[in-house]
Amino acid sequence: MLFTTKDLSVGYRADQVILRHVDIAMLEGQIVALVGANGSGKTSLVRTITGLLKPLSGSYEFAEAVSNSLVPQAKSLKLEFPLTIRDALAMSQSISRSPFFRWTPTSNELELMEKIGILEIQDLLLRECSGGQLQKYLIARSLLSGAKLVFLDEPMDALDEKSQKDIFDVLKEKASDGVGFFIITHNLSQKWLNHFDQVLKIQDKDVIKL
Repeated sequence: MLFTTKDLSVGYRADQVILRHVDIAMLEGQIVALVGANGSGKTSLVRTITGLLKPLSGSYEFAEAVSNSLVPQAKSLKLEFPLTIRDALAMSQSISRSPFFRWTPTSNELELMEKIGILEIQDLLLRECSGGQLQKYLIARSLLSGAKLVFLDEPMDALDEKSQKDIFDVLKEKASDGVGFFIITHNLSQKWLNHFDQVLKIQDKDVIKL
């Protein structure tokens, strides 16, 4: 088990419940989708599970020694500094390991970057990247962190169909090694349904399993 929620209620105030009585159980190596309209509480649920928002009631629990990572939407990035994709990845690796660590990508890491589609654009400045390129960078950054559980906020929105397939292929490969992926989306295409082990839907403040 990677994480569970038990009778979890989510919101910013006690009199303003966004989601109620949420029960989720996620296993190692699973790819889970949470589907809901914009404003339905998807991001608030993930913020609660990852400790950024205090639950109104109920609880959540991670398995021992499970590290997690959140892939935000590309539009949330602040691109004030002239960093290339490679510089930004190196900086994130140094932060997660040691300030004195100098990142030299291994052959496996270079292969991952190639599969995601950022190896050939690694010298591009982040502020010059398209939305899709930024999304690929964010996904690569999270996967390179070595997290066992990755939350992704609308990861396919800025990607074309080929890039979506490439990302799903990488996620499935990582899932076979035990990494779990919790993907939130407002629009789940039928053609990707077979990629998910669980599909959850937000409906009338409840989370139901499809």
